[in-house]
Amino acid sequence: MTNLKSKITAAAIALLLVSTIAVSLVGLPKVQAQADYRTKKTYAMCGLMPNPVGVGQEVLVWVAITDYVQNPTDGWTGLTVTVKKPDGTTETLGPFRTDATGSTGATYRPSAVGTYTFQTHFPQQWFNWTSPPMFDPEVYGDILYQASDSEEVQLTVTEEPVPEYPASPLPTYYWTRPIDAQHYTWNTISANWERRPTNAYAPNNDYAPESGHILWAKPLALGGLAGGYLDDHSYESGDAYEGKFVNSVIING
Repeated sequence: MTNLKSKITAAAIALLLVSTIAVSLVGLPKVQAQADYRTKKTYAMCGLMPNPVGVGQEVLVWVAITDYVQNPTDGWTGLTVTVKKPDGTTETLGPFRTDATGSTGATYRPSAVGTYTFQTHFPQQWFNWTSPPMFDPEVYGDILYQASDSEEVQLTVTEEPVPEYPASPLPTYYWTRPIDAQHYTWNTISANWERRPTNAYAPNNDYAPESGHILWAKPLALGGLAGGYLDDHSYESGDAYEGKFVNSVIING
């Protein structure tokens, strides 16, 4: 009789455990469904470069949040920057659209001496992750990214202009490509034309540089200054994810 009671008790306990596990498994999809729609805190950011500057000099305003998006063609929208001027008035820059990393930029030229204050504002918005990213499996489904404001960043503007980075002297002897982008003034002598070509399919090669130069037969990676109508902008200066050997170990040029 005692053995029978023990067996019944053991069977009841086993049945209870199995039922508990089954109930917990049934509840899992509901938890998953709820997690597909949730909110996420964001952190807006703002940066200025150079700082300080003189009146009328160009400043790069960095506008961003700490979150990225799924596809390279996607981006956050509607970001604005509030600028408080020394006289107490305000100005709004934007709205801006970021790249996939959550970052973008704009230029600003202060018109008066004094201290300016910049602050980025990110508006609340949804984003649908169709698949979790490789390094962040917790990000999936529809997420409501909450609005946020960056810390205020101050810009000092002086009466005298701030000296620009000194230019490299132009070459007087043989030079090679690619040209290191730090020699930004070399764009004036490095192109095959001195103006924008009138026919994109037949560049005006009559204006090739007359100074002796050597081209690499098998470059490891393209880069450096192209010159001409591209001005002092470096080709393959890097993208949002990988560097492009802008300034390699060998100073090119």
